Amino acid sequence: MHVSIIELVGVSVTVGLSPFPILAIIPLLGDPRGRGRAVALALGWSLGLLAGIIVATAAATMIDDTAGGGSTGWIGWTKAVLGVLLVAVAAKSWHSRPRTGADREASGWLDALASASTARIWLTGTALSLANPKIVVLALGATSAIASGPISTAAGIAVFVVVGSSGMLALLAVAIVDRPSTARLLGRAEAFMTRHGSAIVGVLLAVIGTLLVIDGFESIH
Repeated sequence: MHVSIIELVGVSVTVGLSPFPILAIIPLLGDPRGRGRAVALALGWSLGLLAGIIVATAAATMIDDTAGGGSTGWIGWTKAVLGVLLVAVAAKSWHSRPRTGADREASGWLDALASASTARIWLTGTALSLANPKIVVLALGATSAIASGPISTAAGIAVFVVVGSSGMLALLAVAIVDRPSTARLLGRAEAFMTRHGSAIVGVLLAVIGTLLVIDGFESIH
């Protein structure tokens, strides 16, 4: 498998496992009257990802045209720099992971969503993806992988958005099935992501960042 595809999928999976949107959607899914707002949150998140990756790929195309259209040097440097940034973010994410007794530090803004309007929740979903520095860096990483990979730009964008939304979409599917065990599964998912989400994302960021650095310098040389 081409290394750029591995990078693209890895970046997209990391986005899909981002704790904030998952922890935001679970309380909405637990309320039968909140499922429409849960859909709005997921839609906002996906549209934010789509807007971000489209802007990033458009900028990459302009840079490539300016560089003469066949040069890959800028892609290598971009991957290397983004890789270093991701490793730094990974270290911060690992260091800031919740300790025992601090699992509900971020519950304030999550609780506020329970009474928010559908429009506000939609905007929140968009902001969680489009205005999140970590997601922006990951989107740029996906763009560099698309630019140097064997798949088309449209296919790469689709992979990033779909896989990047997979965490929320999986929880929506669980809620739609609505079995007696649904509430218990959502509760376990919430507890797991609250305690371990930052650590999981930190490890993924470190792995993807290291891969981008290595691939970037190999492209340069």
